[in-house]
Amino acid sequence: MDFWNTRNVAGRTLVGLRFWNQVDDDGESYWVFESRDPSRPANPVDSKMFWIALYAYPAVWTLLIIVSFLKFNISFIPIVALAFVFNITNVIGFTYADRDAKQRWASSVVSSNWSLGLGGIGGQILTGAVKKSVARVFS
Repeated sequence: MDFWNTRNVAGRTLVGLRFWNQVDDDGESYWVFESRDPSRPANPVDSKMFWIALYAYPAVWTLLIIVSFLKFNISFIPIVALAFVFNITNVIGFTYADRDAKQRWASSVVSSNWSLGLGGIGGQILTGAVKKSVARVFS
């Protein structure tokens, strides 16, 4: 439930990000990332709490698996390992979704009237330079 809630509810409402794995008709599997419109930014407090919790939980599960090894509590290890795997999946998915959202935002900013009214070769050179530098910052 924690994995599903973080991925589908908390991620979408708090930071505007979602991800899932999709299989096309050819049987090829690929990741799909969804993000909110950049003109409607997330609440900074909600966003900060989401990212802190997202990165803190795998650390807590790591600590719990160490404790279960030290106490020789073998029955607890599979539960903790599964929770750790689910949390790491959320961390990786949301990190890539955030990176993808930033790259799409950067490319949309560059593609929209950032040529400063310059037409022809000068505008294309300036647009290309800005596009490369913005993409380098967010990649």
